[in-house]
Amino acid sequence: MAADASASTRKVSNRMKNQDSSSFTLPFEFQSSCRLYNTVCSSSSTTDVIQQERRTTATSSEEFQTLHLRKKKWLVVGDGDLSYCASIASDLARQNIQLTATVLENKERHQLVYERSRENTQKILMATVTDNQTNNNSVTTTALPTTLPTTSTFTHSVQFGIDATQLITAFPSTTFHRIIFNFPHWRGKTNAKRNRQLVSDFLQSARQVLASSSSSSSSSSPLPSQQQQRQQQGEICIALCQGQGGFPSDTLTAWRQSWLVPAYASEHGLLLQKLESYDPLYTQSSHRGVDRPWKKSGNNQLYTFGLPTGSKIDKTLQLSCRHELRIMLHPDKLQRSCVSHDDIVKGDAVLQLAQPFVPDGIDLEVAARQLLIPEERNEDHVPLAVFLMNYSGSSLPLKRQQADEIRDRLETAVKEQWHLDVAKGGRLVSRLYPRHLLPTLIKEYNC
Repeated sequence: MAADASASTRKVSNRMKNQDSSSFTLPFEFQSSCRLYNTVCSSSSTTDVIQQERRTTATSSEEFQTLHLRKKKWLVVGDGDLSYCASIASDLARQNIQLTATVLENKERHQLVYERSRENTQKILMATVTDNQTNNNSVTTTALPTTLPTTSTFTHSVQFGIDATQLITAFPSTTFHRIIFNFPHWRGKTNAKRNRQLVSDFLQSARQVLASSSSSSSSSSPLPSQQQQRQQQGEICIALCQGQGGFPSDTLTAWRQSWLVPAYASEHGLLLQKLESYDPLYTQSSHRGVDRPWKKSGNNQLYTFGLPTGSKIDKTLQLSCRHELRIMLHPDKLQRSCVSHDDIVKGDAVLQLAQPFVPDGIDLEVAARQLLIPEERNEDHVPLAVFLMNYSGSSLPLKRQQADEIRDRLETAVKEQWHLDVAKGGRLVSRLYPRHLLPTLIKEYNC
């Protein structure tokens, strides 16, 4: 239910003469785009998470309690006829996880549209566990630490008329450890612009009611370790059809035509932490607000977003911005500059100049460099050192405005510290794009 500032080069009549820097080079390697995400979920992701948590209970009482602190309150939004929540309610109750199931329609409308509305609502509300209750998918109570109750300490709830883009209004004083929106889509026909807006508004809304490590621990409790903080951090899960989210993308065009979900998440202060295959086992009967099944083409994906924890995410999940830095190498000005020609063209002078402006959590790299030497030297034509600067959000969400501020400070430093001119300065950095596409962009850039 639910332009790019192009960095392509313009053809110039200048002849490349410097043999060491006349072509772009790749100072790093990327994995093949076909290995971008882990296909660890062969069935329902939620069921897998629950079963994985059960297996973990055999370790220790402390680890068990830490694990359940992490996700003790779940919120599901836009759940169609409530089939998804009905399918996981009992398992969550056994794990002492409180489920809040919500739909956009009011109760009367929901029961009128969906045949199984009352049945699924009842399943959710009646999902409890008693002492020594077991089944084929659960462990016996003797496997649980004695410090935890053997009955559910929470009661699930179903709420109608909840707008997924205005969650702070419905839950002004409640935070959730996991917030789930399966297959968001606006009510009309496929429209990328409207679906992008829906996803962006949801992510911004969910961010406001997402539990953080500080909100998960009481003031009287000892400060949690860094590992415990990561475990207690809330997460936002969005299930999408292949191609909708934008990862993985083979080309920049495919990325631009997607819903750009990770980019919107980054703008709202969230990082893409995991990307998994997703095979839902519940009945999907809601299609554009109507009670009928719908077919999905290709593989489904589960995007998991979270707040920054200080840990770096995988490069294949990072977003980047890029821009050109064009430094004019006027011979007279170079003689008065504090940096030499070779330090600029062949060395790390540019990287060292920019580094103070880049915050921890943002990776900076000179992705490629080129020396342009005009055929005829005159007062209007001087050699140009061209650098492709790339910024990536490794442990902090990267925002376009932030990257552009770094670009502006770097260009200013070239002028004020090196006393050199910048050609075509002041141009906005590119829009966010997947970092794994950088090698492809450099090849296009060099053509």
